[in-house]
Formats: sequence, structure tokens, C-alpha cells
Amino acid sequence: MQAKVIIFLLFALFVAVLAVVNIQPVVVNYVIGQTEIPLIFVVIFSVLIGALLLFFLSSMKQLKLQRKIKALEKENGQIKEQLEEYYRLKKEDGLARVEEQEQAQAQAQAKTDSEEEQSLDSEKEMTEQEEK
Repeated sequence: MQAKVIIFLLFALFVAVLAVVNIQPVVVNYVIGQTEIPLIFVVIFSVLIGALLLFFLSSMKQLKLQRKIKALEKENGQIKEQLEEYYRLKKEDGLARVEEQEQAQAQAQAKTDSEEEQSLDSEKEMTEQEEK
């Protein structure tokens, strides 16, 4: 940023020196006529036209970049939403798997408990038969 300011100041100084040194009158031909004006005005007018053209072109580039930034920010937001949805679904899927595992464990435990009851019942029956 400082380099731009320094370059601008050097250019302004150069234009000022040119303007002061070139004060003799020159003839400027227009399409419909001609006039005689000091060269200083021609130099300053040319610099101003160049500055306006540069400003216009840089403004167009700036607008184009702002549109591109806006489009990329919108795309970034959509990608973030998709990523959040992905993680939400992954979390739900993980929770569903945990629930399935818990149900499977509960069923296995219930099966084990019923087998133990049957085993105890069988042992109890055998004990009762042996006592008879």
C-alpha cells in the first residue's frame, strides 16, 4: 500500500514539473475548429482523462471480483449446509447402529436369561425326580 502511495506521489510530482516547464501555447485542433491554449492545460487534461479511464477500468474489475466473491460465498454456504447435513445423517446413522446393537444385546441377554431359566427348571425337575 505504501509503495502505491509513493509511486502516485512521484507521478504527481513528475506531472507538476512537466506542467510548470511547458507553459508555452500550443494549437489544439478539434473536429469543428482549433484553439490555442497553454501546454500545461493539455498535459493536465491528458492526465485527468487517463486517471478517469484507469478508475473506470479498475472499478469494472472490482465489480467483477465482488460478484465472484459473492457467488463463491454462496457456494461455500451451500457446501457447509451439505457438510452439516452429512454429519447429522452420519450421527443419526451411528445412533441407529448403537440402538440396533443395544437391541441385539438385549435380545441376546433375554435369550441367555430364558436359557438359564430353562436350565434351572430342568435342574429343579431332575432334583424333584431324584427325590421321588
